[in-house]
Amino acid sequence: MRAFSTVVCLFVLALSAHAQTGATAQNPTTPESLSSTYYQTDVAELLQRATALEGRRVTLTAEVVSLNARRQTIELFDEASHKFIVVSIANLSRSQRKVLLNEPVNRVTVYGKVVRNNPWGNGQMLLEAEQLMPVVITLAKTLR
Repeated sequence: MRAFSTVVCLFVLALSAHAQTGATAQNPTTPESLSSTYYQTDVAELLQRATALEGRRVTLTAEVVSLNARRQTIELFDEASHKFIVVSIANLSRSQRKVLLNEPVNRVTVYGKVVRNNPWGNGQMLLEAEQLMPVVITLAKTLR
């Protein structure tokens, strides 16, 4: 009887480990796994090719310029092209939105979907964020 309960216990553990592995592969959350399913772009290219990229998943990194808590959007600025883009953060988890409010986040990488018909009906292109990751900038001090 003891051997049977041991075998059943091992089977349950193996089954739960297999289920966790499958769930991780289906719901990627690491930057490496996300970047393989998203098209890497910048703000200038996204604005120039908005109709071609509509409906596609893209990733871009830019500076946070403003945060509109009421509409749940952020505005990003690309230094190279001097262009702005609006990113909807309504679909993000509450904890991810709180990071933007509570922490001094200057630069973010956004993984999201390009949409043209945004909720405000003004026809402008919008990026709906599916994942948002703050970019940590470290400055190295050199003493000489």
